[in-house]
Amino acid sequence: GVGETEPDAEYLQKPFSPEALATKVRRILGKSTVSRTILVVEDEAAVRDLFKEFLGKKHHLSLACDGKEALQILRAGYEPDLVITDLVMPNQEGVELIREIRRTRPATRIIAMSGAFGGRFLKTAELLGADATLVKPIRPEVLEQVIEDVLSR
Repeated sequence: GVGETEPDAEYLQKPFSPEALATKVRRILGKSTVSRTILVVEDEAAVRDLFKEFLGKKHHLSLACDGKEALQILRAGYEPDLVITDLVMPNQEGVELIREIRRTRPATRIIAMSGAFGGRFLKTAELLGADATLVKPIRPEVLEQVIEDVLSR
């Protein structure tokens, strides 16, 4: 199920060094070539930086620190292929953001992520229209696989 790891799965245990993460991500991302436009919505700067490291070399990335900022970016005309959003954030929750994106631009793909409360809110996110959910901490190879799966639907 979600959140379980196969015995031979590569896993980066927190805390991990940015170098270890970057190395692993580069190895995994080397396999795929398509560049996408992705909006990452995450209130923790350290996690935003990891996404930049994960995805920034390969994809066109925009970063927002909460749902409110994400909506400002979207209303300004930014048209991402994919929105990856945390669910528990100050100012505006990811759940509200998902609802708003679904209402205003139904074609945009959405991945919801959460580590809060063991990922309990992810079910709600799916019901509201998230295309996929990820439980934090997210393994880079899982992230890349889920992005490919969601965008190739």
